[in-house]
Amino acid sequence: IILWVADILQRHSSHSKQINFKGIAEEFFLTMKEELDLLVEKTNTQKFTANFSEEEWDWLKFPEMFEDYCTSGVLVMEKLSGYKLYDLNSLKPEKKAEINIKEISEKGSRLLMKMILKDGFFHADLHAGNLFFLEGGRIAIIDCGMCSRIDRYLKDKIADMFIAFASKDYAKLANVYIEMSESGTIGHKKEFIREIRKIMESLPENISEVNTAEIFQKISVILFKYKLKFPRELTQLLRSFMLLDGLCRELDPGFQFMEVAEKLSNELIIQRYTPERIAAELFSLSMKLVDMTRTLPENVSEIIDKIENGTLQH
Repeated sequence: IILWVADILQRHSSHSKQINFKGIAEEFFLTMKEELDLLVEKTNTQKFTANFSEEEWDWLKFPEMFEDYCTSGVLVMEKLSGYKLYDLNSLKPEKKAEINIKEISEKGSRLLMKMILKDGFFHADLHAGNLFFLEGGRIAIIDCGMCSRIDRYLKDKIADMFIAFASKDYAKLANVYIEMSESGTIGHKKEFIREIRKIMESLPENISEVNTAEIFQKISVILFKYKLKFPRELTQLLRSFMLLDGLCRELDPGFQFMEVAEKLSNELIIQRYTPERIAAELFSLSMKLVDMTRTLPENVSEIIDKIENGTLQH
């Protein structure tokens, strides 16, 4: 039924040029299929365990999987004893006093930023039901069926987005959005930058007062208006930001996600210019130049032949 409705919308809706209704429906079923294959969830959980194995993340816990008993239909993992977000208000005062809400909010935002900007592999369903508060101020995350990966290019662009956001550089932010879109181009670019600037100039001077979810919503309306399409990973990423931002604000009404995002993005900008990173990028560039040198004569010759034969198409 969903695919049938999507097909009708794709053929008859006035928004079909901006929205790939069939693609959304197909993506829904693809995601559902992945979530129903519990071996995918097992692998994702084990990958997160490895990514957060350093001592600085000893406050974070992912359930251990019992390999011998796991199948695509049955997942057997260790039992975790803790409290969910909705249980906190019912705790005894002495127990509740042991939980540092402000610290947990900051930790939660830092772990998402690490998943996205350092590992390129993130949990795409970080709602309150998937988080537990364990003894000793530890946090546990479950239900790793819905996850997504992003490549280094997209990681760099997301870091640029946060830096531009924090510094209110509206021209740079607009260009980052265009570069992240599937087309990489846009019509009426000046008008687009002007509308992004209006949003940026409406922000409070103090970044700690910025309502992250509200700003994302306003920008999304502008992106839709100018028909900018983004890859699935970026859509899931924005959803994760908004879920965690809402969760942290529920824990701590004074929490500001953008402050944490700005700090980590600045760290990543510095890391981008380390000698090791520059050397790796120079090596990659040199390999591309070698390939281009090898194929360029053949490509030029083919173009000349097509011009002479009148078969060149633009």
